[in-house]
Amino acid sequence: MFLFILFFISFKLLFFPSPAFSQIKFAEIELISRDSLVDFKDNLLVGEKVIIKGIVAVKPGILGVNIFYVNGFQVYSYYKDFPELKPGDKISVQGEISISQKEKRIKIKKAKDIKILDSNFFIVPEQYKIDEINDSLLGFLIKTKGLVIEKTSGKIFLDDNENEKELIIYFKKPAEIDLSGVEEGDWLEVVGILSRNNEELRLLPRSNKDLIVFKQKQVEENYKDLSILSSLGQIPEYKPSSILANLGKTNEKERMIDFKKISPYFFIISFFFAVVLLVKIL
Repeated sequence: MFLFILFFISFKLLFFPSPAFSQIKFAEIELISRDSLVDFKDNLLVGEKVIIKGIVAVKPGILGVNIFYVNGFQVYSYYKDFPELKPGDKISVQGEISISQKEKRIKIKKAKDIKILDSNFFIVPEQYKIDEINDSLLGFLIKTKGLVIEKTSGKIFLDDNENEKELIIYFKKPAEIDLSGVEEGDWLEVVGILSRNNEELRLLPRSNKDLIVFKQKQVEENYKDLSILSSLGQIPEYKPSSILANLGKTNEKERMIDFKKISPYFFIISFFFAVVLLVKIL
């Protein structure tokens, strides 16, 4: 009886393999939308074979010794066996699906599972408000901005100042990011890979180039120009997008002053053309 069951199982696996493992699924990340890629990832099963083509967002060793990221996917090697890669490389990765911290990733066996197809590509990160960031964006290179409400060793807590939503910005040591210029009360625009640690979503910057700091004093001066600061000199509730959108821009009063400076020239030119037209008519 045991031999019969063993024969039956072997026969089924050989001639009628499970659909989940009978074929290799394929996706070329740069040719499909983010939503399509999210759907593709959601339908993948652990152990399923995949081949993806995409752009390297961060090279091995920066966010973990045995991982790197193609935009939208973490690639993992237990043996830390990777070819020489750099951001902007277009690669093909063949492996199988595994899960870590609720994040689906591609597990490879050896460096030969990765083929470099081209180089010098640039990933434009999509921008999201803090309250829009969720698990569907895990593995993607994204951009967000917010108020620095707390700074600790290796972490910054950003607040969106709209919906009381916070996001942890986590700084890996190999990234060698200098935070000496960031203080509580500053506004921070940050690019990074979204990851998860237990129940916390974290954004992982790759280098100092992923950070733009707007000092509190700069923000306050901008609001004085716009007459939005209260009489007490305190910043009222506001949207970060409105602050950062106006930083460095010429205000309406300045534009009007410039127009007054050049308006006499318009009058002289107009008068000249009017005289020429009148002479031709007469």
